[in-house]
Parts: sequence; structure tokens; C-alpha cells
Amino acid sequence: MNAGFTLVELMVTVAVVVILITIGIPGFNALIQRYTSESSIDMLHKDMHFARAEAVSLGKRVTVCHLSSTNECDGNWLDGISVFVDDGDNVGELDGGELVLAQSAPLGSENSFKDSTRDRVTFTPDGLSAGFAATFVFCPSSGDNKYARGIILSNIGRARATIDANEDGYHEDSNGNILTCNE
Repeated sequence: MNAGFTLVELMVTVAVVVILITIGIPGFNALIQRYTSESSIDMLHKDMHFARAEAVSLGKRVTVCHLSSTNECDGNWLDGISVFVDDGDNVGELDGGELVLAQSAPLGSENSFKDSTRDRVTFTPDGLSAGFAATFVFCPSSGDNKYARGIILSNIGRARATIDANEDGYHEDSNGNILTCNE
């Protein structure tokens, strides 16, 4: 009685494994892209909520942005986000003595933010973000619109995540337009 496998049995097993891997990898890549987009935009969403709450709680201006090496907001949202009390003379700049409340890690240079025309968002002591209304769209490295996710910030300071309102597989902005990564 043989205790091993025949060559035919081994080849059939390898063929089945190759077929399963071929079918599974594209689905796994899609899962990674969706997770990357959702977790990245969720981090910005949480930073916006935290900054607004701190502005109201502390009764001071609080700014959310990426700080350059000269401590100025520069709009490079992918390079990490800082939340700081912005009660000095230079709004949008971390002055000496201003308190950094939170910092988040970079989101990866292979990804991108689209439609974010703001280099910063500043919340006033009453929680408003007047003049900073914007839609921040995060796009994964693939640039596939299906995985674009966004935050819509209103002038009253409300930050909300975009949704797929019509269930077509794509998230929309506040006007119902599909979020796009490759314009």
C-alpha cells in the first residue's frame, strides 16, 4: 500500500490552488483599496470632529492642517495632519507657545487628495469653520473612482462623510456628483 501522492493527484491539487489564488487576488486587492480609503478619510473626519470640539471646549481657535518644516499650514494633507490651538497672531501657523493637540501619521505619498483647495481648516470658539467649506476627497494609489471617499465640511463646522446615496458603487458629493480621482 502506497502512502504518497501520485503525480496526477499532485498536479490536480496545484491546478486547483492556482485557480483559487487567481480568483481571490483581485478581490483581495479591492478589499485593501477600500480599507485604505475608508481608514484614511476616517482619520481626517475624526481630526475635524476633535478640532471642532476642542475649539468649543477651550474657547479658542483650533486649526487642522499639515504643518511644513517652518510650522506653516501648506496643504500637503497626505504628509500627516496636526491639530493645534491657533490663538496667536498668525492664523494657520504654529506660533511659539501654541499647543499641538494631536498629530496623525502620513497617509502615503502614492495616494492623493483631490478637490481639497484648503491648506487648512480653522474652527472658531463657537465651532464654526466659516470660509473653510470644502470637500476633501481621498483617492487610493489605483485612482479608481469606486474607492474614492470624502469628507464634506460646511461653513457651520459640520464634517460628514460622503456616502453612496444612489447605491451605484460610487460615493457622491453634496450635489450628487460622483467623487472622482482622475481629473
